[in-house]
Amino acid sequence: MMVPVEKWTQELNTLFIINRMQLRRAAYKILGDWDISDDIIQDAYIKVTEVSAAQNISQPLAYLFRVVRNLAIDHYRRGVFETELFGTEEEGLYVQTLTELPEANVKNRFIWY
Repeated sequence: MMVPVEKWTQELNTLFIINRMQLRRAAYKILGDWDISDDIIQDAYIKVTEVSAAQNISQPLAYLFRVVRNLAIDHYRRGVFETELFGTEEEGLYVQTLTELPEANVKNRFIWY
């Protein structure tokens, strides 16, 4: 049985509004960051709205939680991968250079007698 698109969209909007805090909490448990959790909820909403009503999702709330969970896990894994690949920002602050700073090079070129 195919659900009309308008009805699906209305159901979806209602589910997101009513369960927003629980969805946000589910993302936070994986990510440990409320702001990123909000971004995940927005991404999940966009992703789920792209699903056509013709797919006949029998348990839309469970589907929403699964999408949020999967997006949060993907974001977490990407963060771990990038940290391993590039290091943390703090590590870059203490990198020693092999050459002097440009200002020091210029000063040392001029010999004052």
